[in-house]
Amino acid sequence: MQALAAPHDAGRVRAALATTLLGRNAADLAQLSDDGPAWEELLTCFRSYRDRWQQQGIMAALQALLAAERIPARLLRRPDGERRLTNLLQLLELLQVASGEHPGPDGLLRWLGDRRAERAGDADQQLRLESDEGLVKVVTLHKSKGLEYPLVFIPFPWSAFKGSRCSR
Repeated sequence: MQALAAPHDAGRVRAALATTLLGRNAADLAQLSDDGPAWEELLTCFRSYRDRWQQQGIMAALQALLAAERIPARLLRRPDGERRLTNLLQLLELLQVASGEHPGPDGLLRWLGDRRAERAGDADQQLRLESDEGLVKVVTLHKSKGLEYPLVFIPFPWSAFKGSRCSR
């Protein structure tokens, strides 16, 4: 985000490129430094992200960055990629909400820095599940619907019978 806020600062842009999120290694950065037109093109992209941030908001800018750098696909190739992508998307949502109260790059960066320093544990900032695949689903069954599930638990099947065969 600092590189998006100050795309004229080559050091910040290089630092952003070296993160695991953008995935450039030292050889990639050295090659970019040697290739003037490629470096200028990259800086132009970062300037366009900053402009988008100022005109359309942080979510639009970061979504453009995610798409251009193919970040979701790269994250999903990692063993913990689904977790990382979920965390990243949750962070984007938090940033979007916070940008309403802290407009502009400086205000939002200050807010994020404060949150990181506090390590706030509010309920809305708790980690979400990356997938609901393992969750228990409670549904109402109607006759043959139980055949759609690998396991069906019916807690009191005998309560459906009004009478019994034995009379006392």
